[in-house]
Amino acid sequence: MSNNIIWNPSRIEIRPQSLVMFCGIANSGKSTLAKKLFPEKNIINTDEVLENTIKELLNITKRDIDITPESKEWKYISDHLANVAILKSQEFINDLIINASQTGDIVILDSAPHNYKDRIATIINFFPYFENIYLIVAFPDIKKVESHKSKSISANQISLGFYYPDICSLSIDFANLDTQIVFENIADEVTKAFIITDLNSDIEVLI
Repeated sequence: MSNNIIWNPSRIEIRPQSLVMFCGIANSGKSTLAKKLFPEKNIINTDEVLENTIKELLNITKRDIDITPESKEWKYISDHLANVAILKSQEFINDLIINASQTGDIVILDSAPHNYKDRIATIINFFPYFENIYLIVAFPDIKKVESHKSKSISANQISLGFYYPDICSLSIDFANLDTQIVFENIADEVTKAFIITDLNSDIEVLI
């Protein structure tokens, strides 16, 4: 067992000048766990950034070319706008993290990619800005995840084709994450990885 992987810790110690990334499949409780463990002022909410980016794009599209989701031309541009929204929101998140790193305080990213390749690329991107990078994995049983009420998706997101993953997609993502944990590459490139299977357990965070 890797010394960099801690299962269900009762205490998590975070050193100064650190980035803490929460990882897990959709609806696994990442954001809820982040708010439970850390001050909300330190948390970068990825859902909020995406929603604000989509709103801005919709406003620009309506103002500049007079096309809205109700327009007959919408189907020709919605896929493009969705890709732009993803790229722009990621750029904004990166800027928020880099700017926050200058304060010397810890920075919390409430949703990091559960896909290995994308997560490693994200981690490496922030190496120059933090002395330590921690990964907290929300990893409840897949049956519990499937029983959770699905996170609501705004009308703006639906208009761009965003959707909540179905049970099949959740199961595939869970299996992928489980494989990373079993082979211990979940802890690659991070100071420590904490695996949390019971999100209701009491965990003391020392900063």
